[in-house]
Amino acid sequence: MNGLNALKMRQEPKRGAKLAEKLKCEKSSIHYLSILNGNTRGLVWTDDPTAPRLAVVYSYLLGGFQIMGTPLQTAEEYAAFRLFFENKVFPLAKDEFELSEFAYSADTEELSDMMRVVFFDKELFEQKQLVYRTAEEYSAAEMPFIHAAEGRLMRIRRASESFLRENAEFAGAYLPEILESYKSFVDFLKHGFAFFVLEGENICGNIISNGEYNGCFIVGADTKAEYRRRGIASALLRTAIESARERGNEIIWECAEENIPSVRTAESCGMHRCGEFFVRWFEFEPKTPQD
Repeated sequence: MNGLNALKMRQEPKRGAKLAEKLKCEKSSIHYLSILNGNTRGLVWTDDPTAPRLAVVYSYLLGGFQIMGTPLQTAEEYAAFRLFFENKVFPLAKDEFELSEFAYSADTEELSDMMRVVFFDKELFEQKQLVYRTAEEYSAAEMPFIHAAEGRLMRIRRASESFLRENAEFAGAYLPEILESYKSFVDFLKHGFAFFVLEGENICGNIISNGEYNGCFIVGADTKAEYRRRGIASALLRTAIESARERGNEIIWECAEENIPSVRTAESCGMHRCGEFFVRWFEFEPKTPQD
């Protein structure tokens, strides 16, 4: 078989539950499954539109790629897969998405080993990520609460159409981030959620879902520097957990192993560590004047 014809990766125009079901495994990222499912914005390439065994998934929000499916078998497939990245993915990443590096994760160790071979000539960097999941049982009374400064009132508000109309900071600073994952704000309210801690009308911290699959939501949280160490992230995560529980859903929290405050936030809210994975990346070569 000719090496160039051994593997043909095609962009997948149609996404949905069937595609996600065919490619998922126990360790699949909820964020990328949400992209496959069509709930979250991204791009998908597969080797076969009807019976895919390998997929490359791009996240607009994260600016990274996920490798899913089963490993390649032959030298011809490896060569064709490398050409797919060189001819299709890298130009898109550099020119359209303006990325300075190529970052990826893989669903399994076998796929990780495969990618090391595919990028055998690249200097790879890596960072270990931890995955936390809602515990089956927890006591809301044990959850931490916000420590507001004396004389100041802080409150938690859920993202909604009225919040969008009333809070200029949310509309200007946070809506663009949401729209990196969702087609519209209406689509976000249908498939996701967000909570904000407010001091007056000033947003102090937030927790935003960036993907959902089979009732499991993955979230990301952030607190402004001047409001940290007050339990805001923990209060937001607790609120998300309780809101999800009321609907029979679960929460997933991912963070770098070295991000101790984030690890403590998950554990203080009764979440249990359920997995780990590595994000690996290499830098693109700088453009030359001829480019």
